[in-house]
Amino acid sequence: MDFSGIRLIGLDLDETVFTHDKRITPRTGRAIEAACRAGIYVLPATGRPASGIPSEFTDIPGVRYALCCNGALVMDLETKEFLVHECMDAETAGYVYRSCKALKCITEFYVDGVPYSEKEKLDRADYYFPDPYIRAYVRKTRVPVPDPETFLRSRKSGVEKINLSFPSLEAKDQGLCILKEIPGITCVQGLPTNLELSRADVDKGSGLLRLADRLGIPHEAVLGCGDSQNDLQMIIKCGVGAAVANASEEVKRHADIVLPYTNEEEGVAWLLEQILAALPGRAKL
Repeated sequence: MDFSGIRLIGLDLDETVFTHDKRITPRTGRAIEAACRAGIYVLPATGRPASGIPSEFTDIPGVRYALCCNGALVMDLETKEFLVHECMDAETAGYVYRSCKALKCITEFYVDGVPYSEKEKLDRADYYFPDPYIRAYVRKTRVPVPDPETFLRSRKSGVEKINLSFPSLEAKDQGLCILKEIPGITCVQGLPTNLELSRADVDKGSGLLRLADRLGIPHEAVLGCGDSQNDLQMIIKCGVGAAVANASEEVKRHADIVLPYTNEEEGVAWLLEQILAALPGRAKL
């Protein structure tokens, strides 16, 4: 595959850039920095809120932008300006919350880059987040709210994303049946036991291409890389869609290239090294 024209790269974080224990390996960090140094925009493209993106990525020299909340928010990390901000209105968010209130899930609302969560259920995070790395991340980043409906009524700017985390696959499937009946939203999975809700026309692909338009970069020069359902539209819509070896079969089917390595095997580092090698003058790591 010809990577020589790539100018913008969006990288999913969990199970793509990050190892299972949420690290960026030194090799991957060097590859990201080298790509930025070569004039390629490299950014995290994640379902996480802006405040939940680890500085381990954003502190890499040359990383200027971040796509958050599955594309609802794209932020200039230097100026803190929201370059893309596509929200679900507060009324719809409130309806979603009421519809899911009886389900066995914890509901989180991402507003202006900050994640807010139900205080009562956040106090029982062990039940909803069995993975210790995810549980630690949630406890560190979430702002508890005692009354979500009152909170939502006060949010005039709307909600970038609603995240529902379930204790089991069965509980998640119950939630999916309810959410399919709600108009005006899109529902994807980032992890096996979560559901991520955005406005119907919002996804990682649309957010990344809107940033490309702001930067004057043609869509065919944009590459998106990921592993799960919330990466699918980025894989489909970008000029080049790449899937790590551990990606879901659905993502692999739609990818232009399936990497020979998983996130644990530094697949993203390998991809960036191929892109750098294809550049005129062969940028060096």
